Amino acid sequence: MSDTAALTLRIPPALKEKLKAVAEQQQTSLSQTVTTLLESALSQQQKSETNSNDSTKQASFKADADVPALSAKEIKALRKLLRKK
Repeated sequence: MSDTAALTLRIPPALKEKLKAVAEQQQTSLSQTVTTLLESALSQQQKSETNSNDSTKQASFKADADVPALSAKEIKALRKLLRKK
């Protein structure tokens, strides 16, 4: 049994090209790039929600060892992707 699930997603062609360019730059597959961006965005969102619920705690970002750090451009592309429905 596979530890991945298939997901069909409709996105604008321009966004797909941006994601492809990021994948090529990072020398990873398009699937891995999108997975990494989604994991990072969800992690940041969860941390943001935690911090907004308890304003006395200081936020500290600790990147997962197996997930490469994202550039501001990559985060922006992911946010745009998540806003599209």
